[in-house]
Amino acid sequence: MSVQLSFVLLSQSVNPDPHAVVQSASTFGIGLTPAPGDNTSQMYEINGGGQLIVALMPAPHPDAPHMPQGVSSPEPDELSQMVAHYIVTIFGRESAGDPDIELAQLTAAVMSASPAIAGMLGGGTIFHKAGFFNAAVIAAEGDIPIDVTVDITVAPEGNGRMSFLTHGLKKYSREEFYVTSSIDGTGALDYIRALTRWMIVDPDKQLPTGDTVGRTAEEKIVVQRVPNPTGSDDQVIRLDLDAEQPGAGGQKKSKRWFGR
Repeated sequence: MSVQLSFVLLSQSVNPDPHAVVQSASTFGIGLTPAPGDNTSQMYEINGGGQLIVALMPAPHPDAPHMPQGVSSPEPDELSQMVAHYIVTIFGRESAGDPDIELAQLTAAVMSASPAIAGMLGGGTIFHKAGFFNAAVIAAEGDIPIDVTVDITVAPEGNGRMSFLTHGLKKYSREEFYVTSSIDGTGALDYIRALTRWMIVDPDKQLPTGDTVGRTAEEKIVVQRVPNPTGSDDQVIRLDLDAEQPGAGGQKKSKRWFGR
């Protein structure tokens, strides 16, 4: 039996409004029928098979304050308002496409009907602010809501530089991106998000080591492969923006102007 999980942080220890959950799910084309539950859990039958269970945990999520941070993560003062959380579970649902799409949609439906602070899909790396999460799912219009299925963390690199690292491209059989940039630079976050979408939307697209990419026809960013900075045993694609590129002078391999 298939099982999918997500988590929602709450500013009040209350169950979601079941009518609002049903209404919100319907906007994504998902039919729900409330089933008997109790004071700490709600159950819904999903049209076409499977069940949605929203379990109220009347205590803060124990890991949330210590998890990595991304640009869409709740601020410390927002996290300090957390008093409870939901475990959202989908049981026995067979999906013809990417199961994360429906999981994200149903999580957004629960969040829109509750005092949600933030949400995260099971296996995620960061929590996303409720408004960001819901907006990403709505904007996807039934496709993969990449901004919440592939997390992006931010870290300092020293010497006036910072980095963005993706977490989740691996499940789409793609390599993760590790993009560094000057702290004073602009456009790095938008660029890594665009690259992430590009890799998922075009599964045949490859970025050979030593090729160059760029945000304009003039920019030449050398594609490197380095160990994952998290310490895992995979390699990541490293792109250094706003920096002198190793071997960029005299580069003779193919050049790709991303977005052209």
